[in-house]
Amino acid sequence: MSIVQTLIGSFGGAFSASGGTEIIDGGIKYHVFTASSDLVVSGAEGNINLLLVAGGGSGGAGSGPTGGGGGGGAGGVLNGTTVPITVGTYPIVIGTGGAGVPTNSAGNPGGNTTFFSLTANGGGGGGTGLNGPAASMAGLPGGSGGGGGADSSGGALGPATQPTQPQPAPLTPLVIQYGNNGGTGASGSDSGAGGGGASASGGPGSTNAVGGDGQPFPALPAPVLAPAIPVPLQPSWIPAVGPTGFFGGGGGGGGNDGDPSVGGAGGGGQGDNNSADPSVTPAVDFTGGGGGGESRASGPSGAGGDGIAIIWYPV
Repeated sequence: MSIVQTLIGSFGGAFSASGGTEIIDGGIKYHVFTASSDLVVSGAEGNINLLLVAGGGSGGAGSGPTGGGGGGGAGGVLNGTTVPITVGTYPIVIGTGGAGVPTNSAGNPGGNTTFFSLTANGGGGGGTGLNGPAASMAGLPGGSGGGGGADSSGGALGPATQPTQPQPAPLTPLVIQYGNNGGTGASGSDSGAGGGGASASGGPGSTNAVGGDGQPFPALPAPVLAPAIPVPLQPSWIPAVGPTGFFGGGGGGGGNDGDPSVGGAGGGGQGDNNSADPSVTPAVDFTGGGGGGESRASGPSGAGGDGIAIIWYPV
């Protein structure tokens, strides 16, 4: 059943739904999906709020001895409020994060998250910095774009595709799409750029090529939703999402020795800026964050974070 069909019909009666990990807090029922499954609506039509977050792209990995990879772009984010839904079974597909890559490689894209006829686009992989006369590779397109790689030249930014993702006309005022471009690699500085985040573009290549910040959703505080997250991941997930509900942070770029390039708020991975002590990290799963970029052939890039879907409504 398409979401356009759900906009047809009458409302009334007792709305009920099941699926995912169900949490009731403060008069709100949440359905949290960390793996692909179904939302089952029964009883009567009603209105829901929704958040769809795609998987984040992995960071790019530069060449030795100087190339810097760009940070991975965050997965695209969709937020819908008071969206009508009818009785039925609705598949939800959760996008996975892109796997980290070895030296001289562009990052992998994240997977799409889908619900109804809505699609959150997977994040773009970070570009790679190529040593010598070869041009550095641009960040790849995605929900939020990957950061450009850098060496003797600077790779172009990866464009964001989420803002242009088509959706059915009836939902245009009800569902807002979030995604931003990656940054541009710094020519001659060996510094890859940060990946784009849900609320900000990735930083340009520099000693601190930060990932773009994610978007806050105050209705989705981490302490309330944490029971739906696997216990081993809760210590990293809770502070990444925080009390204001950040999702979709871009990965930091890899580059010159110095302070690592931090990932964007909302689960973005840290970029590697020290070849002697690699500090690249993956994004936090179930945030859709982008993975950190790797520099100077010091190890694999950071993986992107898996996506998530959350449905909520008053009870």
